[in-house]
Amino acid sequence: MSGLGPALRAARALRYARERNPLESVRWLPLQHRFLSSPARLRIMRAGNQAQGKTWAGLSNAIYHSIGRHPFYRVPAPPVAGYIVCASWGQSIEIQSKLWSLLPKGALDPATEYIEGHGFRGKHPFVRFRNGSLIRIKTARQGALQLAGGTIGWAMFDEPPASRRVWGEITKRVIRTNGWVWGTLTPINAPVDYLRELTESGQVEDIHGPLTPEAMIPVGQSRPIRLTDGTRCDAAWIDSIRASTLDTEEPVVVDGEWDCRAIGRLFRAFASTGPDAHVSDRVPPGDVKLCVGIDHGSGANFSSAAVLVALEPDPTHPRVWVLDEYVSEGETDERDDARGILSMLSRWGLSWDDLDHAYGDRPWRRGSMQKKSNGQLMRAIGRKIKRKPDALSPQLRTVKRGKGHGAGSVHMGEVYLHRAMVRRGCFNVGARCEQVITSLERYDGRSDSPYKHILDAIRYALDWQIFATPRRSRARIYVG
Repeated sequence: MSGLGPALRAARALRYARERNPLESVRWLPLQHRFLSSPARLRIMRAGNQAQGKTWAGLSNAIYHSIGRHPFYRVPAPPVAGYIVCASWGQSIEIQSKLWSLLPKGALDPATEYIEGHGFRGKHPFVRFRNGSLIRIKTARQGALQLAGGTIGWAMFDEPPASRRVWGEITKRVIRTNGWVWGTLTPINAPVDYLRELTESGQVEDIHGPLTPEAMIPVGQSRPIRLTDGTRCDAAWIDSIRASTLDTEEPVVVDGEWDCRAIGRLFRAFASTGPDAHVSDRVPPGDVKLCVGIDHGSGANFSSAAVLVALEPDPTHPRVWVLDEYVSEGETDERDDARGILSMLSRWGLSWDDLDHAYGDRPWRRGSMQKKSNGQLMRAIGRKIKRKPDALSPQLRTVKRGKGHGAGSVHMGEVYLHRAMVRRGCFNVGARCEQVITSLERYDGRSDSPYKHILDAIRYALDWQIFATPRRSRARIYVG
């Protein structure tokens, strides 16, 4: 026991040192090391999502420039000013959290305040250092004009800006200082052709690496890193990442390639294992949330599609049960659709009151004589069950509105369904759902696919789950 005291003091001292300057204890992965050691003044780090630490490396580079000491090349003496440009304000909150975890707290000016879950204090968030250096957090949605003006020593893009003009305005800001601009990105859900042209012409250095077992072993080490839950990031872990990714997107989302893969079917997890792995007459064994999703029709047809979905709650992997479907035969009005949806429910001994959630698409053919909307359908359902529309519970809500439902919402829904299919027993389809089964087997991801509509209805039914917002912990304020 005599040696325990010094050991504990040493451990505490090491922990304190890491908290005061987290960068001192970082073990760099090969791609991070290549990025940080590159002397190029314009460069990007291109890789897949959530694996090789793109943002981690980019933010660390920002801190090195701000404190005036870089482990790989000479940087100007402080004070220096720089921008971290995020795609959106919502994304910036996550980026600010990562930045806070990496900052050397002893080097911060007392004016720097961080509020957990909200970011750095101020209408225009900033990080000020005791040496006078300044980091400003900005978003690409502010536009090129808002980013113009002023001279900075460096800038970082976390994910590519949608506009080449935004990239151009930022690079102009570092001309007088002969400064640096770098980006960390996965080339998806944003136009990146201009950035690809810049790298292929040699104007911007492209530091890229696929996800391999070797890529997850820190430089100078012999074993891969582990996740916070202890999972080793080895070949088996990489295989699981690939299996949970849509096949069309695997080259980009996993390996950071420029282009997605063109294939004939999107939901390979359903098609490759065969319908028997997912289709049966089984019913959920316990308590479930009952949901209806409705697609009003689009394209050349005027048919409507609706599904009855049960979600079996689970904190880690909820189980989806597509129990029944309604697909109209050709052109219908809201009275036909109300009759078909209520008949679908009655086959299960259910009424509208038994539902927990109901979601429909936005009004279709707005302004035309053939317009369909959730409001009209609610009135038709109310007439059928002899109740005023505003007395119906649940109300039929409209999807694609509110937080998290902008560009990429369809992609998020399709990824949610795919991941449920990958997990054994987590995606089940009733044998009577013939259109759902056919669509899952044949849907190729095209927006004009005839197999898309009923799959949209499934996404709508689960909208409340797909876009669920995690409950935030109580805010805590940190002063540098």
